[in-house]
Amino acid sequence: MGRRYRAIFSHNSWLTFWGALQEERKKQLEEEIPRLEAEIDFLKVNSFSSEQVMRDAKDLQSRWPELNTEEKRQIVECVTNKIVVAKDEIDIELCYLPSFKKVTESNWSLGDSNP
Repeated sequence: MGRRYRAIFSHNSWLTFWGALQEERKKQLEEEIPRLEAEIDFLKVNSFSSEQVMRDAKDLQSRWPELNTEEKRQIVECVTNKIVVAKDEIDIELCYLPSFKKVTESNWSLGDSNP
């Protein structure tokens, strides 16, 4: 069987066949990357406990009257994904968590009691 196999595939045709297999596998792996990245993001978001979110929300609520307009704006921009204003309604889409970049830029974090 080994001899017959070698007779069917010349060295060049084997390299062509092997290269095509490698390219197909590479394509499959590249197509899998976005799904895996989304799964990682989902797991990161879910790792933040709902209890911590509630504690942080209550803390923010208690400090809200003391914040100046710019601090309030930064917080709203940090937790808001999209706002759509229609004729008879306003749709506000919130982010689950602020991005790390925005939190560090504004020097405000959900876990810190001092803004």
